[in-house]
Amino acid sequence: RALLKENRRDFYDEIIDPIEDTELDHFEFMEKLLSAIAQKIGVKYGNVSFRTFNTPAFDMRDSENIFYGPDYDQTVVAQSLKDFEDQNAGKTGIIRYVAEFKDTYYTNNAKEDDKYVMVKEEVHSEMSAPMKDKYGIVYGVFSLSSVHKNFFNEVLVNTIKKVVEKATQSFIQKKE
Repeated sequence: RALLKENRRDFYDEIIDPIEDTELDHFEFMEKLLSAIAQKIGVKYGNVSFRTFNTPAFDMRDSENIFYGPDYDQTVVAQSLKDFEDQNAGKTGIIRYVAEFKDTYYTNNAKEDDKYVMVKEEVHSEMSAPMKDKYGIVYGVFSLSSVHKNFFNEVLVNTIKKVVEKATQSFIQKKE
């Protein structure tokens, strides 16, 4: 992670440039991006949750999602979200929080964070960044989860945030 500070541009070039100008559709583009970032930084899980525009709510159960990691899919996440809501009336999970406040959020102690929806017991650190356009419309939330405590730092979070910002513009162009 220390190398990212010195090589932010290289990180961006290495991750986005190989997939940006391909014929991938918007969904495939984000799938490749998620996989590339997760593998590059060494996280075990990740997901991209796309907003559905037919409802004002941002709900992972009703939206399209991309998942990265073993045994990590829509069914597992939907059940975990339901359990979280049943046990935490009035609280919001990280992804909804990021979508609502349109800002990046990270925790290095997920088990103690009241916004973390426990999907995988082994996760200790998570970061989520909004996929928003220049007008502030949120198209989705890009999330990464690590099994290591204190995995994310300001440099890594800001680097990934900038990559997600740039990738979101490509996502929107490919979507149109």
